[in-house]
Amino acid sequence: MLFDYAKVKQRGLAKASMPVGVQGCRDRINHLPRASYPRRAGGPVGRIDSLHNNVGNSEVVGIVETSEESWERTLNVNLRSMFLLCKYAIPHMVKQEGGAIVNISSIASIRYPGFAHFAYSVSKGGVDALTREIALEYASKGIRVNAILPGFINTPRIASKLTHVYGGKADDMIKTRDSLCPTGKMGEPWDVAYAALFLASDEAKYITGVTLHVDGGLSLRIGITTKVSP
Repeated sequence: MLFDYAKVKQRGLAKASMPVGVQGCRDRINHLPRASYPRRAGGPVGRIDSLHNNVGNSEVVGIVETSEESWERTLNVNLRSMFLLCKYAIPHMVKQEGGAIVNISSIASIRYPGFAHFAYSVSKGGVDALTREIALEYASKGIRVNAILPGFINTPRIASKLTHVYGGKADDMIKTRDSLCPTGKMGEPWDVAYAALFLASDEAKYITGVTLHVDGGLSLRIGITTKVSP
């Protein structure tokens, strides 16, 4: 998601942002000249004050069960898309002498989540490294780059992707994941959204290169234990 904050004030958030979904990333990666990033259908974008990279593709299997196609798909969606959007948004930010990039990673990048999540975890580790590298390289240009590592967040996606890991019942999955969190419950999507909003704002003007854990303290534990279905 690309933001022009002058337009946010004038038109509101929805009209001042340019969403670039997973399919859009795939189309751009596969079909458009790299020099066209980022660009609206009708022409080049104006200011880019903030770039919010929030994508995720996953398969709940280990390294042996991961096909080469699944590996490439997950790395393309989760990491390569961020690389390309950063690569072609940063020159705009350099020209305007500032900008903020927020990348959504995962605590799976630093902790075993309790079940096999091989390609996803590796890709999110790459997001953390990408964040550090860009943050240091462009700090002197006024560009801040940070990552958010969500923990267990209660979203519709986990019901479709992870229920089988917890025995096949959505209610049991929610109870188990709630019980694993030090706070006693999973986070909500807004918890991540507000963290991203802060990191993209001028209130975070002296924060760059951080990996912010939004996980209710989950990553402070030595290990995460779940019952994985055979």
